[in-house]
Amino acid sequence: MGRYCVTGGRRIAGEIAIQGGKNAVLPILAASVLGRGESVLTNCPDISDTRYTLRILEEIGCKVTQTGGCILVDSAPADTAVVSDALAQRMRSSIVLAGSLLGRFGTARISYPGGCDTYVGEANTIGG
Repeated sequence: MGRYCVTGGRRIAGEIAIQGGKNAVLPILAASVLGRGESVLTNCPDISDTRYTLRILEEIGCKVTQTGGCILVDSAPADTAVVSDALAQRMRSSIVLAGSLLGRFGTARISYPGGCDTYVGEANTIGG
């Protein structure tokens, strides 16, 4: 993280761009599955975890458009609650999708994050 040292008796003026945070954008992208429509996110960081999450959303059927730091997710066409091992194991945070998939489909199948080969297994909502 950068550091700015300001000395002197002059007034500070100007602008800086602050990149959006990974810990904010990934859960919001996961929650977009529940909306069953379009979600627009701005100021999204261009990092590997964001890109892998977008690939997972596409894999489950969402339509994703990214222009710079702006991401549009249309979750209406999402039609599966299965996340491939190849994508889930790319990042530890893939597990944040479990709740949204359960809420949308009543089931979720996601590999253990962090490179494990074992499945979490089929999970059903209460009463399912």
